[in-house]
Amino acid sequence: MRFDKWFILAAFVCLLGGEAFGEWMGATQNLQLIPVHAHINLAGWVTLALYGVLHRLYPALGTARLAWPQFLLTVLCLPFFFCGIYLALMDPKNHMMVTAASMVFLLGTLLFFVMFIGKVLLAKRDA
Repeated sequence: MRFDKWFILAAFVCLLGGEAFGEWMGATQNLQLIPVHAHINLAGWVTLALYGVLHRLYPALGTARLAWPQFLLTVLCLPFFFCGIYLALMDPKNHMMVTAASMVFLLGTLLFFVMFIGKVLLAKRDA
């Protein structure tokens, strides 16, 4: 599977969503939600785009057993992450969703790190 293209596609969805959300915040002068906007752009656009670029630079990453679970965990937890931040901003008692989603996102990053170590840093080179 071409994880590079799928990560970058998901990143663009986050970018467009983050930009639209930022425009809405500016138009309504509702700047209370800046943390949601920032996470859509950083966790969504930047992180997913970098995963895509790294998959492109190191195609062996896509052959890792963890590639598919890492992709699914990372991409599918993001809407819950963003909604969880919103809920926690509205009432700090509503922190469970953002806590759980951020842990899943962290797990996705850890899986990517393990993949990178195994498939890039420790990979045998043909001499």
